[in-house]
Amino acid sequence: MKSTKPHLEGIIFDMDGTIIDTEHLWEAATLLLLARYNVNVHAATPEQNAAFEKLTGIGMIGAMEMIKDTFKIAHVSVEQLAKEQIEIVRELVKQEIQFIHGFEDFHRKLSTAGIASSIATNADAESLKGFSEKMNFISYFGQNMYCVADVDNKAKPDPALFLHAADKIKANPEKCIVFEDSLWGFKAAAAAGMKCIAIKNKKNVGYFAEHTHGHIESYTAAEAEVLRIVAAYLRQKEEEK
Repeated sequence: MKSTKPHLEGIIFDMDGTIIDTEHLWEAATLLLLARYNVNVHAATPEQNAAFEKLTGIGMIGAMEMIKDTFKIAHVSVEQLAKEQIEIVRELVKQEIQFIHGFEDFHRKLSTAGIASSIATNADAESLKGFSEKMNFISYFGQNMYCVADVDNKAKPDPALFLHAADKIKANPEKCIVFEDSLWGFKAAAAAGMKCIAIKNKKNVGYFAEHTHGHIESYTAAEAEVLRIVAAYLRQKEEEK
């Protein structure tokens, strides 16, 4: 990895579903939230099921707006739904959470090579803080952990979060690689002028060809993908001369 440093100035990670296996918690929280408002998801229409599948990575307010509109939840604000969702997740977080397989070893290699890294997540500040405390993120990222609150709540696919993170770690966006698991994150990385490696899951496999530069199932394959992408970048620059 050390040989890549002149050409790779930063690695930016999404959080949920990218470095920690939490998507099931958010899905469970959404089901519990809907149950509070007497929504039977087992009787959902195809349109409602399609909307439910699009919630990953969209950001809290956007997700709650979609929930409220799709399931016709009246007499409650989007902000209240978001507050309740966060409270439910806070309770679920007390369960065991794991890093995505191989993340710790891969991040150790980045640190050894002197490559800066950061978190840039659509999660709210309170959720980021809770996960950070539980998983000791500070030992991996120091203070380089950013959420939508740091960019005036401009959620992905807006590139603001990734650009903010790159600025904080003093990295040229063109020389950054993003690890992401959602379509919104893929689009945000592209808009920021960054390369993107997808963490493969059942919801995102159809987007790789158009929106990412590579994909992995676990971080055991991350180093090889990073080296491949950096090599391709260098070939492109050579051809442009």
